[in-house]
Amino acid sequence: MTKIKGIIFDWAGTTVDFGCFAPVNVFIDIFKSAEVTVTIDEAREPMGMLKRDHIQTMLEMPRIQQLWQKQYGKSHSEQDIDNLYNQFEKLLMKNLKSFTDPIINVTEVIDDLREKGYVIGSTTGYTREMMKIVSSAAKEKGYAPDHIVTADDVGDTVDRIHI
Repeated sequence: MTKIKGIIFDWAGTTVDFGCFAPVNVFIDIFKSAEVTVTIDEAREPMGMLKRDHIQTMLEMPRIQQLWQKQYGKSHSEQDIDNLYNQFEKLLMKNLKSFTDPIINVTEVIDDLREKGYVIGSTTGYTREMMKIVSSAAKEKGYAPDHIVTADDVGDTVDRIHI
């Protein structure tokens, strides 16, 4: 037996919501409502970050920064980030349940890992409130990790690594 006791998976795009369409679509929509058009690639690039940080990172992308400056005559502010994040949360909460199907073969892989004695953990950039919706719906469809760590659980205490 190996010394490894558990395996940790991300949620959106790894175990459920192939393509991360729930957050990607909402990022595009909130920027569109601010009259700034972003691409799917721009919305995907910071994936894995806390969602507020994701929005800030998008606003700091040179092309988006230029569009924001042109639209509002100034650089974005902390208030702008907060406003976009509040819109993001509201829209995402409405749509999350529709994006909880386990990705093909995920439930079989998890079952196999459990049979081998591994504990299944998960991590996510979603908040605890968002995960109540996602984890409940995913469980009905056959995916339920043993432990869930959300963005709320770690907040800004963890340095983020981008590979």
